[in-house]
Amino acid sequence: AAAVTTTHGWYSQPFVAPLFGLSIISIFSGTYLLVNTKKNFHCLKNVNPIELSFNAVSKYRTAIIISMFFYLFIASLSVVGFAISSFVLIISMLWISNLFNRFWVVMSLISVSILIVIFRVIVSVWLPDVWLYNLFPDSLSEFANMYL
Repeated sequence: AAAVTTTHGWYSQPFVAPLFGLSIISIFSGTYLLVNTKKNFHCLKNVNPIELSFNAVSKYRTAIIISMFFYLFIASLSVVGFAISSFVLIISMLWISNLFNRFWVVMSLISVSILIVIFRVIVSVWLPDVWLYNLFPDSLSEFANMYL
């Protein structure tokens, strides 16, 4: 997150809270790793790191795939807009979790609509203009940039 000009101090910058949270996670994860590595060090002598890496990736493949979908969601926000990006992200997560049916697709449409109303109308969070909407006629482009 970029630094914001403010008179409140360094603690109100947008990167402080994630940095604080990641620091706490790192400290406790490092402590957990040290405790378990010392306890089980004799078991690590015969471990092949490449085989261990493939086993770890295979256990967490769903999380890795969803993380890649989330990265694509963030990257596509400026290209296709919030509504389409959010809908595609939710649909892809439904597909991965084997819940891709008519009920959950309708629920995802309702969820995206509620998110748009909350963030665009109630909270007034606006994103920059979307590249795709510039191809529309002016009146439709204005509406799409405001609400989609």
